[in-house]
Amino acid sequence: MDIERIAAKKRNLQRRAEILRLIRQFFQEGYYLEVETPQLAPTPLPEAFIEPIATERGWLLPSPELYMNPLLAADFGNIFQICHTFRKGEKGIHNQEEFTLLEYYRIGHNYMQLAAKTEELVTFIAASLNNSTTISYQGQSIDLSPPWLRLSVSEAFTVACGWDPVVISDPERFDFELATTVAELSQTRPLVLYDFPAEMASLSRLKAADDKVAERAEIFIGGLELANIFSELTDPIE
Repeated sequence: MDIERIAAKKRNLQRRAEILRLIRQFFQEGYYLEVETPQLAPTPLPEAFIEPIATERGWLLPSPELYMNPLLAADFGNIFQICHTFRKGEKGIHNQEEFTLLEYYRIGHNYMQLAAKTEELVTFIAASLNNSTTISYQGQSIDLSPPWLRLSVSEAFTVACGWDPVVISDPERFDFELATTVAELSQTRPLVLYDFPAEMASLSRLKAADDKVAERAEIFIGGLELANIFSELTDPIE
């Protein structure tokens, strides 16, 4: 076997272990409770845009929220979890069907406040690891110092792609240009993309001031999606 490749894997695993330690430190110092919930469920998560993996005994969950939401309802307060999750068909250069996910909830925070908290988390990790908020990814220098760039979906697509997905419904074009064009806006500084079209609300709630958009945000760094953030849907009719 290639000793150099094995050594590189060891370095990556050591760095990964340190990142996981820092994530736990960040949330524990913020008085979040770490929880652990089942990864196998009798029914699939009601998520239109994610295909779950079925087994003979149930469904491997694409997210732990199915079991974390009852903890919130039971007044557990702020909680977080680091776990393995499963999504059918997510195979590619940057995706796997099984991967590690951080899921956290802060009582009383909306999607933009959670985006700011995630910004704080990433900045904390980078500064703790490197004594700097500047990192290098695939030869590109990325400045993680706050405040990050914040653009609505309408603003980002109008500027980068010449059309507004909130006005014109074209999900296939949206997905393609989000990955190939809009995500590239995050090559040198992180991008918080917010106010997704209502048809892409997933499990987020619609915006009270404008029901054409949902209170959903995604964070991109170095062209990659890092986080998906919701103001949680609590209206069963919606």
